[in-house]
Amino acid sequence: MLLSIIIPMYNCADTICSLLDSIILQNFKDYELILVDDGSSDCTLEKVIEYKTKMHNMIVLEQENMGAPSARNLGLHSASGKYIYFCDSDDLLSCDFFDLIKDDLYREEYDLVVGKVKHFTDEVIYGKEYQILIPGSNMLKEKKYFMCDPIPGTKIYKKEIIDKYNIRFANVKIGQDLNFYIKFLLSTKKVKECKNVIYYYRHREGSISRTYSIEKIIDIRESINDIIQFSKNTTHNYEENKSVLEMLKLSNYNWQLKKKKNLESYDYEDLKKELYSDIHLEIVDKRNFFPFFIATIDYILIKYFDVIR
Repeated sequence: MLLSIIIPMYNCADTICSLLDSIILQNFKDYELILVDDGSSDCTLEKVIEYKTKMHNMIVLEQENMGAPSARNLGLHSASGKYIYFCDSDDLLSCDFFDLIKDDLYREEYDLVVGKVKHFTDEVIYGKEYQILIPGSNMLKEKKYFMCDPIPGTKIYKKEIIDKYNIRFANVKIGQDLNFYIKFLLSTKKVKECKNVIYYYRHREGSISRTYSIEKIIDIRESINDIIQFSKNTTHNYEENKSVLEMLKLSNYNWQLKKKKNLESYDYEDLKKELYSDIHLEIVDKRNFFPFFIATIDYILIKYFDVIR
């Protein structure tokens, strides 16, 4: 089996069929589809079971509601493909997804293939193709992929690397995709950019991913520190990567603090103090400040002037 597609599901009866249809329509068939129901209380499971007659290569697993990281890890434990692909239950695959990536997978020259994404709502697909890397990333040379959006649907991972380093999703409320992606990236330098759109990401107002609490946001610290411990204890390349990891931490802390309007004012001040106390800019290589120029400016504005751009 070349590819294992792992999809966590939770109360997604209104979107899961569209995703499955986008997979069925692919020309490529050398894959298995692993769907993990995370304790849904709607008819998600019933709808998925109906598709088993159309998809002989479908595996359906069930667990109590423990969250997407646990569901993905369960799916990963059952996967037999040479490569692993995670996608979310409310998104879609590009109509030529497999055609765009299969040659790179069959050659097995790369441990990680990264493609582009387009965003859409129920009404319209956004015209913009979101770039794999943000401006300035090329200055980081081989470390430029640390500046890649961690959204899972744009990445295909080699399972051999996942197994070698026992890479799993940390059980955190936020920064889950970042956690897995960066741990994998720390484990290889064999990365291929696919210049085409392979994934469509659905924007839904009021979704769980857009609701915030200080208890949830503070988990970004646990997520990133778990990455740092992984680098120290597993790949043993922390000294080589500590500068870019610290700037990655800064960027993500800034991003979470920009959710200020969703938090009580007293919670926000405590959150800012707690997150920024975990920043150690003295270990950052001065050459890394420019690629992360926007993050550096945001840090100054938020910390010293309480200004959010």
